[in-house]
Amino acid sequence: VQMKGVYSERDSSIDGSIVSHEWGHILSNRLIGNGSGLDHSPGGGMGEGWSDFNAMLMIVRPEDETAPANANWSGTYSTGAPSVFASGNNAFYEGIRRYPYSTDMTKNPLTFKHMRAGVALPTSPAPVFGVDGSINGEVHNTGEVWANMLWECYAALLRDKSRFTFQQAQERMRRYLVASLKLTPPNPSFTEARDAMLFAAYSSDRQDYDLFVTAFAKRGMGDGATASDPFEDDPDRAKGIYAKHLGIQESFATGASLYIDPDSVGIDQSLVSCDSDGVLDNGES
Repeated sequence: VQMKGVYSERDSSIDGSIVSHEWGHILSNRLIGNGSGLDHSPGGGMGEGWSDFNAMLMIVRPEDETAPANANWSGTYSTGAPSVFASGNNAFYEGIRRYPYSTDMTKNPLTFKHMRAGVALPTSPAPVFGVDGSINGEVHNTGEVWANMLWECYAALLRDKSRFTFQQAQERMRRYLVASLKLTPPNPSFTEARDAMLFAAYSSDRQDYDLFVTAFAKRGMGDGATASDPFEDDPDRAKGIYAKHLGIQESFATGASLYIDPDSVGIDQSLVSCDSDGVLDNGES
């Protein structure tokens, strides 16, 4: 806006995508370790991704599917566009991230390896910034990859019109998001957080689980994918030094080892327990 010749940025407090993003931090931080479960670099990165995805749950509308550019939910979505829009820029396509969110690999080509420092970004399409990959470990950049994986999961539900209306797919994805956060351990690795989402889906509907396995595999977090050490040395973000996530190895397979059997889960209270009642209470390990 222009006020008496002085440029002023738009107020982000009236940008729904940013408000939803910030509220998403409250959700993920409280449900994972009750405020102390995302104190490491992978957690910070996935926290940004969960928050961007929370914004997408608000932004994506049923009428979007009628847009010619969004056939089969392959269009693009941006985050924070209203706050950074200026005459002549491309904010409503790019938003504030390196690529817009999309299930189309020609529009958003990011895969699991692009969380690893030094892996150059694809140049077609050209990213808005960070092409050399040196800042892939910065939490918002890491979060982009994670959020797009979650969008692949959600889009798979939206496409399954034989089972779901838009509202049913949206409600189911909301429930999976919250359930997966509750199932994610404190200070998780990337694959542990993936497994939490897969476990939530499998516990509800095997078909949803299969869709999610395929969605993660499409973006390089398939069967055999390896996460970085979640406890690698914490970088000094204030000095612009970010995590490297060097242990990341991609896989695009959908093999059987991702199969999760809820009946195999049990509680081992042999280490520290107060009442050994088969329920994990506060203060018990």
